[in-house]
Amino acid sequence: MTQTSLETKLEIILGEKNNDEQQLLGDFYAQFLSEDIFFLTGGEIPANDSQRILEKDEQVQILHGETEDGAVFTAVFTSRIEMENYVAEDMACGTMSGWDLLSLISANEVVINPASDFCMVLVPEEIENILDHFGSDSITMEEGTEIMIGLPEDDPLDLKKALSDVFVKYPYVQAAYLALFQYEEGQRESLVIGVVFEEGKENPRIFDIAGAAATPFVPKDSALDFYIIDDEDPQSLSGGILELGECFYKKPLIKI
Repeated sequence: MTQTSLETKLEIILGEKNNDEQQLLGDFYAQFLSEDIFFLTGGEIPANDSQRILEKDEQVQILHGETEDGAVFTAVFTSRIEMENYVAEDMACGTMSGWDLLSLISANEVVINPASDFCMVLVPEEIENILDHFGSDSITMEEGTEIMIGLPEDDPLDLKKALSDVFVKYPYVQAAYLALFQYEEGQRESLVIGVVFEEGKENPRIFDIAGAAATPFVPKDSALDFYIIDDEDPQSLSGGILELGECFYKKPLIKI
């Protein structure tokens, strides 16, 4: 399934009011949080428009603006073209997932694509609500909890693709498994994504990003949870996911 661009979704949302506005907004936020979003920085412009990845613990300055009434805002952009339409001269820029970016600048107003006829303004309260709504859940099990592990009857192809598109950006994700958890009678079943990380590089923060990307594709009667696979014991939760779940993502091999 080909995703509609964020710019097109903004034009649809802001250009015409209809009964599906909340659904359209939800789809937009889910995609925005999981995609790489541009922002302006105070650094030097790299030679030849080159790119580099920040080192661990390296800090980056995110530029903010100020309105005529003194309110601080941060301009962010869904594409390089939108950013170039806004700035009058070449400026250094960076990208990070929409989730990480909003988490860093949540205290300010955020203006998405300020040079566009279809720009969107998010105030801090809205940003907090968005992050709360799309935040992922990780599983914690009490001892003695009985679980039936299997696979969903309908294969969630779009959900698996949305998750794979996120995981491929993070080289420390080695593999991902899909399983269906069924708990005690009367409880809602849960789609569980078991993730194998490179040893010593477990990073559950990406569950929020992946969860946001997958939200539009979660069946209505199911929840979506994430679990770090940390052993292969068949009697453990990790072992059950490995044995009974479906491996739908593996880290691509690097071609030399």
